[in-house]
Amino acid sequence: MEDYDLRNECSRIITEIQPHVSSAEVSKTLEYTYSVAHMNLVTKEDIKMCVRLTARGFEIVGDEFDTANKEPTITYELIDQLLSDLSPKYRESFSYLLAQKLQNLQ
Repeated sequence: MEDYDLRNECSRIITEIQPHVSSAEVSKTLEYTYSVAHMNLVTKEDIKMCVRLTARGFEIVGDEFDTANKEPTITYELIDQLLSDLSPKYRESFSYLLAQKLQNLQ
């Protein structure tokens, strides 16, 4: 099985979630390879986190940018699950955009 390039996936995810968070960027200092990537996020509630993406999914590994100093307690299959769990404003923003897109299909 060919390795999936998580570097490209991380960049794609950041573009997708950008409208629904205050800030999202690829970590400039933590590991960033085909099999692991780190991103720094700030929710609209001003919750900072460093998230690691691996083949297992998304894990919060730090409470500050570029910091992987905590053991993850939950692995989320999708970034939407992680952000929906932690950010009511993410859920609201994502739901509103989805409703607009569905309305435009009519």
